Amino acid sequence: GKTAECVLAGGQSVVPVLTEEIMPKVEAWARSQGATEVVARGRRGWARSMKRSGYDEIAVTMRKGL
Repeated sequence: GKTAECVLAGGQSVVPVLTEEIMPKVEAWARSQGATEVVARGRRGWARSMKRSGYDEIAVTMRKGL
C-alpha cells in the first residue's frame, strides 16, 4: 500500500501543536490519498512524543559527516 512520509522538526513548543493538531490532519489527508500508514522521521526525542499518538519507533537513522 501507499505510505505517507513526514520529517519532524522543531522544538518543545511544537510538540503539542504537531501531535494534537497537525498530525491528525496529515493522517486524514494520507487516508484520502489511499495511504495505509504514515512514517514519521525525526530525532529520537520525537519517538517519545509521538508514542502518545500511537506511533512506534521502527528504525534509527545514522549519519557521519566527512
